Amino acid sequence: MTKISSSLKKRVITAAILAPAVLLSTYYAPSNIFAILLLVFLALCAYEWTNLSKVANKYLQGIFIIALSALFYYLYTQYQFESLKWIFYFSGVWWVFILLMLKVAQPKAVNHKADILKIIQGVLTILPAALAMFFLHDKYGPLMIFYIFLIVWGADIGAYFSGKRFGKHKLAPSLSPGKTIEGVVGGLLLVLILSLLVASFRYSTIIDISLFVFISIVAACFSIVGDLYESLLKREAGLKDSSKLLPGHGGVLDRVDSLLAAAPLFLLFYIFSF
Repeated sequence: MTKISSSLKKRVITAAILAPAVLLSTYYAPSNIFAILLLVFLALCAYEWTNLSKVANKYLQGIFIIALSALFYYLYTQYQFESLKWIFYFSGVWWVFILLMLKVAQPKAVNHKADILKIIQGVLTILPAALAMFFLHDKYGPLMIFYIFLIVWGADIGAYFSGKRFGKHKLAPSLSPGKTIEGVVGGLLLVLILSLLVASFRYSTIIDISLFVFISIVAACFSIVGDLYESLLKREAGLKDSSKLLPGHGGVLDRVDSLLAAAPLFLLFYIFSF
């Protein structure tokens, strides 16, 4: 009981400090400052991805973190959004591939050797998400970032409570035993309600409202894919958490795995629709 209370206390304290810091900095930071915050975010994700890829060599970890950060910096400073749309098209294909792969995936035995293929997967997963958040903030404002958070949190909270109450059929027992089909339905229903409320304030036509709701549901679906994908990677790496950077929560990737999929997919569908 003491251990549980201590863990919960750490979790609450971390969330109480981190959540306001993230929300306030996102809202008040101009785009150039927000990009710097994203660089820090990307570097932390890159570091944790080396854990999932079993890259223990500090020099190789540093090379990956610096290379990915430099690539992000180069792309957002040297190119306009229109020139980088192809990245989000490719990201859409990538996440559809992950979805299809997860349908048949079975975690492999824990491999203690560095996996270069997973390092490449890290680039395909982290970089488009960071760029998507930058362009959403830069083109549409910080409230759009908040809305992405709302989708991810809504899908997660709805799934948790509906899964606890109605959950009987496992969604992916070999990857995440706690997730149920009923939980997913509950999460998507909550996102449906939230997106309808937001859309009714933003748009005046049925077509625009319907498109916005559809995009939100798609992003919520892929947020679940992102969560399951990290679960697969952690099982194959023999890890409970991607790191111990956030007391009580594990690592940064453990908190943003859903966001990594939801952000580029939301942006991809949004630029097609509006």
